[in-house]
Amino acid sequence: MALDHRKQRTRQHAAGVYQSGMRRDGFDFTLGADSVAKIVDNNNYRIDATVHMGRILRTDIGRTVAYAEESMDTTGGFGRKDGQVDYADGTATQRWRGLDDTGACFDRTLGAEHGWVNRETTLTHPCGGMWPG
Repeated sequence: MALDHRKQRTRQHAAGVYQSGMRRDGFDFTLGADSVAKIVDNNNYRIDATVHMGRILRTDIGRTVAYAEESMDTTGGFGRKDGQVDYADGTATQRWRGLDDTGACFDRTLGAEHGWVNRETTLTHPCGGMWPG
């Protein structure tokens, strides 16, 4: 049977700002996905993909009083040979940083491989309720 080889790429971005008096609220969202599908038939195929998602939310009132930035990057795939799953694996990283409820700067990264969270990094430091970036 013939091999059907398909590639797909998707990119989306949306950003905006709303201002009322001294208060300014902003957002920024991104999404990107790339996939490759190698298909012989329903029982013989492999699909691999990478995905990036990002988001920034921010409120300013003369200075930044609320800030959150989050991103997630994943890579993985799965496949079948003669009807049996012969490949399924992936990795992912998620990062969140911003101001926590007390006004401290907070930065947390999680990493996963092969279906298990295998790393975590958390950093906090006082920043007086102002985002330094």
